[in-house]
Amino acid sequence: MSETATNNKIYDKLTPQRKQLVDIILANLEKGVGLWKQGWLGGAPKSGITGKPYRGINRLFLSAATMEKGYSDNRWVTFNQMEDKGWSFKRNEEGESLGKGAGVAIEFYELRDKETKKPFDRRTLDGMTRAEQEEYMDENVYPIRKYYRVFNGDVIEGIPERVKAERDESGYSKRAEKIIGTWSDTEARIYFGGTEAFYLPEKDEIHVPNREAFFDNQEFYSTTLHEIGHSTGHKSRLNRNLNGGKGTPDYAIEELRAEIASMFIAQDLELTANESHIQNNSAYIQHWKSKITENPNVLFTAIADAEKITKFVMAKENVADNAAVETEEEFMETVSEKAEFDTEAEREVKPTIEEMAANTKVEYYGVYCETDEDDETKYSIFRIAEMGCVKKVGDEYSSREECIKRA
Repeated sequence: MSETATNNKIYDKLTPQRKQLVDIILANLEKGVGLWKQGWLGGAPKSGITGKPYRGINRLFLSAATMEKGYSDNRWVTFNQMEDKGWSFKRNEEGESLGKGAGVAIEFYELRDKETKKPFDRRTLDGMTRAEQEEYMDENVYPIRKYYRVFNGDVIEGIPERVKAERDESGYSKRAEKIIGTWSDTEARIYFGGTEAFYLPEKDEIHVPNREAFFDNQEFYSTTLHEIGHSTGHKSRLNRNLNGGKGTPDYAIEELRAEIASMFIAQDLELTANESHIQNNSAYIQHWKSKITENPNVLFTAIADAEKITKFVMAKENVADNAAVETEEEFMETVSEKAEFDTEAEREVKPTIEEMAANTKVEYYGVYCETDEDDETKYSIFRIAEMGCVKKVGDEYSSREECIKRA
């Protein structure tokens, strides 16, 4: 991290996990390899229990860990999930657990009732229209950011062998072809030909060179999906500001959204990426670097926008069979995400118990404190188990002394 960034008050208030992600992104930009390296692509990180993919910033946390550790598995589980399944950590030749130092802290948001300060009961929304639900949530509910640690399938003994998708050696993807075709038929028309790839907001048209003009199928898909990402900003879709011309700050930020979204979509489709795509957008690298250094929340806002783009585009994979219907779970995730990247809502976060307890082989009890949006601090007791696993015991209290006394 540069001296400018380390002296940045916004950066200083980030959680350790977010600081690490900002540092990695800026280091990649400094090296001229774009936002990420090739190792970040190859299957979206997902739960090893439910199969549900991680979204937004957690997707990048786990992708970065995959790249750093050289993992081949994209499944992740918590310590408790591993124990419930009867799995255990693998050991190296010296008999040491591979779980040591392998836990990756990810974020989640617990919704709280503003009046009672207790976890929000989702049944409160029963019988309301979507508009009424959103209004109620905005006025009566707030999110609290929390953390837990997950471990990759490569370090776990007993986890079933991963079922890998069959790949065409030519890089041809039926799933990518389906999305591109459906998008052209039902959303923005895609015209093939010419020498440049671009999106025209005023005509809601995508232009992409013929497939033969690309080095391979991966480059063709990456470029086409990138332009599809831009087209989601049309007023009939996600309605983003697309008025900035090339070379303007607004245009560069839109490129940042589309670039992150292209990574997310490629992961969801289990596509690979070639060096030409990873090193693209070089004209914007210096702008991205200066903007992220000045205000790291630019990155996190772009991540949130990219996740919305990805969800919108991936819904087209099933459009021929069913209209995309947002589940209750997805609605609640959307609500909690509203505050996730609000610059004004960013507060200084103390080190988590998981981080303090990571990799300990002795069981402790610790006092955990968290601050809600009203700046009220709450204390609770957690039992700290091996590898940073924690379990809450008891209620929340307004002071540390009362918490210890009643625990």
